[in-house]
Amino acid sequence: QEVESNEKYTVFQYYIAPTRDFMQEILSYADEIEVLSPKSIRNEVATTINKMNELYKN
Repeated sequence: QEVESNEKYTVFQYYIAPTRDFMQEILSYADEIEVLSPKSIRNEVATTINKMNELYKN
């Protein structure tokens, strides 16, 4: 469901189980997406991104 939209962004709201496929879908959008809530999913995405960053630092 689209909750809010303007020129810079659109906010969607979904009620789904956070499966591995879901997390991969979120990560596939790279810097074009931000998880706002719940905090647990936001933190999981951030942790995964940080791990990926560590792999490519050198």
